[in-house]
Amino acid sequence: MTKIAEFNWDITSADTKKHLSGDFLVDKPYDKLIFDCSYTPKYLEDNVAGLKMMKEALVKADWSLSKYTDEDLLKHMPLANHVSWSVDSPIEFVGTKHKHDPHQILQVSNGQSTPGFKNTPIYEGRWSITASLNAVLTDKLSIHIVVSGDGDNEMV
Repeated sequence: MTKIAEFNWDITSADTKKHLSGDFLVDKPYDKLIFDCSYTPKYLEDNVAGLKMMKEALVKADWSLSKYTDEDLLKHMPLANHVSWSVDSPIEFVGTKHKHDPHQILQVSNGQSTPGFKNTPIYEGRWSITASLNAVLTDKLSIHIVVSGDGDNEMV
């Protein structure tokens, strides 16, 4: 396996709902690309801040706060950060993954890609991986991505 690219992004809650993309060059025809994607922390451990966020969201949605006690809302703690991943090849959009696991290994290949991603040849050229910051509830969030190529298809 050959490491192709590595991305380390430190973001804040102000970045929620944004997208970060990392471009990388595939310079030979691998059998598959492997994306080791992670972020930390997963949870907002501050229940006071979480309660405040939940109440603000209820008010914004025009729901009555009187229907929800703090005890009711605390049953949904801790609140979680959520980042999803998508991949583009030089040719097309390859797919996306929206699971809540903060550490995911994604694979793209011509025959057996991770569910949510197309089976596709690993074209030479500029690829990108995008982190969609669906919910960043903590003050800081660290994202780490390693992109590797495996199985050199090149004829020797």
